[in-house]
Amino acid sequence: MGCVPFTPDYSCCDDWADLTPELQERATDLAWSTIRTLSGSQIGNCPTTVRPCLSEACSACSPWAHQWMTPSIRAGEWVNSACGSHRCSCERMCEIVVPSSVAVIAQVLLDGTELPLEDFRVDNGNRIVRQDGGCWPSCQNMTAPLGSPGTLGITYVPGIVPSAAGLWAVGVLACEFSKACTRGKCRLP
Repeated sequence: MGCVPFTPDYSCCDDWADLTPELQERATDLAWSTIRTLSGSQIGNCPTTVRPCLSEACSACSPWAHQWMTPSIRAGEWVNSACGSHRCSCERMCEIVVPSSVAVIAQVLLDGTELPLEDFRVDNGNRIVRQDGGCWPSCQNMTAPLGSPGTLGITYVPGIVPSAAGLWAVGVLACEFSKACTRGKCRLP
């Protein structure tokens, strides 16, 4: 059913099991779409995949990154930072900040290998942190397809995890959409 990885609570829909799988899927998709819209895209989103890399033009992948050094203070000590930013360095990243909140991490694919999801956690809603003792690679081959050597892809569901009440609301709404689709008596306007 649909792309949302959460299962609605259909317990208030007495005839849900009698509906065709196609009608169940259509009604559930309509319910998730409605909840996604009403929640400002915070609930009911489909997984998205990001391919993180350093955002500076002078990344650790760049052969000229070391050429422009700018002094700065890091942890109370003067250091030379390439391009004037301490983020532009040859250090590996141990956390990746994604552009939205993370409800669920669905897959991490590094060099074509799927890593165990228990090796990661989400901090502050949008920071994916490795907790297996490793760090993320600083660079990846963005021209290679995901799954190739030298690539990294993180698939996650943006937003928040729906509560039990939210899953119940989606189930009730799906039930009402199914009634509307079969010309049954429903509570929808």
